[in-house]
Amino acid sequence: MKPDYTVLFNPSVAQDINKNTEYFLNVVKNEKMKEKFLKSIEKTISNIKSNPFHYQIRYSNIRLIKVKPFQHLLHFWIDQEKLQLKIEGIFHPSQNPRDWEKRINH
Repeated sequence: MKPDYTVLFNPSVAQDINKNTEYFLNVVKNEKMKEKFLKSIEKTISNIKSNPFHYQIRYSNIRLIKVKPFQHLLHFWIDQEKLQLKIEGIFHPSQNPRDWEKRINH
């Protein structure tokens, strides 16, 4: 039986989501794209809950998973002792890596 992980969010993840949904609404001007992005995030989180070790460590114990079909990457790490998944951010690869590296606080 697989362990049941609790998902925790860095408080800045809400800003990441808002920034991207605003982009879809104000720049792309597509409400459906915004909704698709939000559903894709939910599905991505479900995927990491069911098999978090499937995703390789990319840096500092941070694992990445693509928010399909978008290019955004969800950055997370696993606290095996507490059975927690900590989502640090959702970023587009074109963003400055230093912006998201500042968030890693574990």
